Amino acid sequence: MSEDSTEYSNTHISLNESFTSNDSELDNENNQSNAEDLSYNELLNIFQAKQNHSYIEEENFDISKLYFTSKGNVTQNAINSISPIKNRFNVITPTESESNKETIKKKRGRQVDLNSEEKINQKVHDKFSTDNLIRKIQVHYMSFIISIINDILKALNYEKKFLKLDYTFKKNVNKDFFEKLKDQNLSYIINNNISYKYKNINIDTNKILYKEIKDDKIIKNLLEENYLTFFENVYYKSEKTFNLKKYGLDKIIILSNDVKMFKDLLKDNKSNDLDNENYIENLNICVSQNYLPKNKFLMY
Repeated sequence: MSEDSTEYSNTHISLNESFTSNDSELDNENNQSNAEDLSYNELLNIFQAKQNHSYIEEENFDISKLYFTSKGNVTQNAINSISPIKNRFNVITPTESESNKETIKKKRGRQVDLNSEEKINQKVHDKFSTDNLIRKIQVHYMSFIISIINDILKALNYEKKFLKLDYTFKKNVNKDFFEKLKDQNLSYIINNNISYKYKNINIDTNKILYKEIKDDKIIKNLLEENYLTFFENVYYKSEKTFNLKKYGLDKIIILSNDVKMFKDLLKDNKSNDLDNENYIENLNICVSQNYLPKNKFLMY
């Protein structure tokens, strides 16, 4: 065998052979460097295999074959150098893998930190919200309008009466619709569809009745009342007597128990519970700010 081939074979030592130095001191150092390079590459392959959840024990590697001294013994420094390699090559352990799975399972979209200032200041939409307060008042007030007009019709000897309005119409607190209501009169309110709970009854029953009585002078004057004005002067004051003199008839009528006014709304929600007391206070504030523009700070 030639001298060159001998040098080549000494440079590429297999894992099953011991490293032995027979050449010059310079060759010795070169061979040792190449052996360490080879051991590094083999070590890299081992930890790459570990990323696929394979372990050195399963590969049956002999740690003594990875690092050698000139006598074929394992160096303590070489063994100690194994541990840092894990972090160097970002080896994923089973525990880390499970942690990553939990991260993937998180809900999509923006995640709000429970301890963040944004979460603390986030408003809760509940019965105290302005739109829900207005809805509560508006539904109750529109029901009042139907009830009081029916009491007046009865006092004027009319046998027919208006039916309850569709809840979909009453609960609408859209800003544009709410502002529109403030400029409407009572005739606009009663000329809407009746509740779907009435079976086998014409949905336009209230409109039909309105056409029958609209020419009555007293009824006409009454139904021309502004929605917001009637709220303040009648519903909000909550008096159980109603004077028709303003509408052309010098007569005072006593309203029935079917006519529920603002004080009845408060009474229905009143209790010793602190939450209910706060709710009543918020109802008053809502009325003052949205139905009594001239008395924004008036409390009932």
